[in-house]
Formats: sequence, C-alpha cells, structure tokens
Amino acid sequence: MKTTEKLSALTKKHSGFIGNVMTLVTGGVAAQGITFLLSPVITRLFSPEHFGVAALFVSIVSIVSTICVLGLDQAVVVAKDDDDAGRLFSLSVWVVCGICVALLGAVVAVRFFLPHNPWVIYLGRWIFAIPAGAFLLGMAQVINGMNLRAKQYKNIAGSKVAWTIGTTGSRIGLGFAFGSSVGGLITGNIIGYVVYVITLAHKLGSPLFTYIVKPGTIGISDLAKRYKDFPLYQTPTRFLNSFSRNLPVLLLGVLFSADVVGLYALAHRVIKVPLDLIARSVNRVYFQKSSDIFNSGASLHSSLAKTTIGLVALFLGPYLFLIYFGEGFFATLLGERWRDSGQYAAILSIWIYSAFALAPSNAVFVVIRRQGLYFNLQMLMTAARLLVFFTSYVLGMGAVDTILFFSITSAAVNLLIIAIAFNLSRRRPSPAGCDDAVGSES
Repeated sequence: MKTTEKLSALTKKHSGFIGNVMTLVTGGVAAQGITFLLSPVITRLFSPEHFGVAALFVSIVSIVSTICVLGLDQAVVVAKDDDDAGRLFSLSVWVVCGICVALLGAVVAVRFFLPHNPWVIYLGRWIFAIPAGAFLLGMAQVINGMNLRAKQYKNIAGSKVAWTIGTTGSRIGLGFAFGSSVGGLITGNIIGYVVYVITLAHKLGSPLFTYIVKPGTIGISDLAKRYKDFPLYQTPTRFLNSFSRNLPVLLLGVLFSADVVGLYALAHRVIKVPLDLIARSVNRVYFQKSSDIFNSGASLHSSLAKTTIGLVALFLGPYLFLIYFGEGFFATLLGERWRDSGQYAAILSIWIYSAFALAPSNAVFVVIRRQGLYFNLQMLMTAARLLVFFTSYVLGMGAVDTILFFSITSAAVNLLIIAIAFNLSRRRPSPAGCDDAVGSES
C-alpha cells in the first residue's frame, strides 16, 4: 500500500513536466510522421544533387539565424516578470530586423566579390533568399520564447506540424509542377518558415505587437545590461553549435560533390531531425522545470539523471535497427539511388545517440549560468570537427570514412559534455546577488 501511495505521489509530482514533454513530443512525432510518410514521394521527385544544394541553403540559414536573436529568446523565458519579458521581446524583434538588413548587404558583397566560391556557385541566385530565411527563423525563435514563457506547449507542438505540412506540401506541389529543381526545394522551405511564424504567433495574439512599441518601467539599455550574459555567451555558443553541427553539409560539397551532400542530408533528415524534435521538446520543458528547481534552492542532479537515462533507453531500439538494417531500409523506402544514404544513417547513429542523450545536459549550463564554460565546450566540438575534415582532406579519405570519423569524434565530445553537466548539476544556487559572477565564469 505504501509503495502504491509513493508511486502515485511521484507520478502526480512529475505529471506536469511529463505532460508538457509529451505535448511537445506528440507534435514533433506528428510532424516527422508526415515527413517520413511523404519522404518516398520527395525522393522520387528530386535528385540527390538538388537535395544537397537545398540542404546547403538550410544549413546556412540555420547557422545565421542563431546570430539574429542574440540569445534573447531564452532571456524572455527566464525573465523575472512579464514587464521584463515584454521589453526583451521588443528588443529581440528589432535586433532580428537590424541584423537581417546587414545580412542582405553581406550576401550581395559575397556574390559580387566571391563569384567562384563553391557555395555561391551551388546556390546561384537563391543565395539572396538567405536573409529572408534567417529573418523568419529568427522571428520564430523570439515568438517561441514567448510561447514557452506562457507555457503554450500545445501551440508550439501544433506549429511544428504546420511547419512540416507547409514545407513538405509545397515541395511536393512544386516537384510535380516543375520537376526536380533547387528552386522548388528552397521555395518550399521559405513557405514552411512563413507558416511556422504565423502559427506560433496566432495564439499569443495582439500582445505580441503591443510589446514591440509598449513603453516599460525599465530602459532598454538597463535591461540589456541585466541580461548581457545571454548575448555574450548564448549567441557565440549557439553559433558554434549550429556551425559545427552543419559542418558536414558545408564541407562535404567542397571535398566531394553535391550528390554526397544530398545523400548525407537525407540520412540526417530521416533519423536526426525526428529525434532532434523529441530532444528539443525535452530540452525546452526541462529548461523551464530546471529553472524552477534551481531557483527554489535545490540541485538538478536527480532530475538530470532521470531525464538522461530515459532518453538513452528510448533510443536504444532505433539505434540497433539502423546499425543492422539501415542500408536496405533506405533503399526499399526511398528508392535504390538513395541506398548509400542508409549506409550514412547507420554510421551517423553513433553521433545521434549521444546527441539525443545530451538534450537535458544542455539546459543545465544555461540554468546555472555557466554559458561561458558551455561556449568553451562548443569551441572544442567545432575544433574537433574541423580537424576531422582537415584530416580527411590531407589523407584523401573517402566520403564514408570521413562521415564515420566525424560521427565517432562528435559522440566522444558529447559524452564529455554530459559528464561535465552531471558534475555541475550537483551545485545549488549561489547567495543572492552573485548571479552575475556565476554567469561570467568560464
């Protein structure tokens, strides 16, 4: 009887967290279920080469968009009161607009002064769509922060589904209408971004627009100083994280061909993106929950251990399946010309397994204000991955060996980050007034 009562109490205690995670996970699974079901259609409409160029566009936009927000979307979530949150949202919107205008000028300069750059050649005129994509993703991050603060988890989940439908549906329609082309794939991405922003914003309504022009009790400059650790640490950390994560797409095309990029990108999309959505859903909810736990004076060690172990157990089955059946599965599902993509997927599962388990650990560094240390760890990851591709170039390694080297190296660094996060999670909050000192440590 006592055991039953304890189990009931434990379930009730964590029901809110589990429910929020499941809401986001359900949205992510639904979105990726749509992608998975329609992938055989897309792979038969578009060639690996065109898919590779579109993947290059998405990678560049993803990297640039991490700079556009300056990490202020996370500051919105942890702001102590709604007035601060509203002012931070307003500041974030104007920052995104200003950076994207500057980005447009940079793109024009690159196209004019570096016309023979491989990336410029691959993208052609579609390079000018990069600022639009970065603006839309930047706005999505800012509005998502407001949704997290308001605990609008159902809206976030629904937006993911709408984003997927907008992107995938547009690509299929354009593929049937015009055949395989880079333009069809990139246009589909832009349409998906627009749908994502609209669906994220609609639940929050007019207050979003009010915040942009609403005067606050604290000046923007004072607010920026109070939350300066987010631009100082979150921006370079996110940039490095995104840059290192997208390095294969950026460099495989330079070392090999657009076809290899396309095969890699599809493998990444089919297995990494669905798991990323689950991991990010856990990260977002755990970020909010761990903030509450830490602010209450407790350590994060127990909650971090339970969440990490749960993720490790969850991915064990898919991991073994990819190792033994990935190549044949891809060939059967997507078509014979995508068989090599299945081989890449099996290799990448080593990295992806570790990245999946890493999700809650990432939140720990932000909550306890050790962004400086996390930034250094991301620098280590980026340096290690750059070393992989430099070694591949010097030794003349093939695509398969290069991807294997990349996967093992990435997994090793991820395990190091998890170990450090577990060590830090034993800490309790510093005395009042010491937050800035903690946040500035590296």
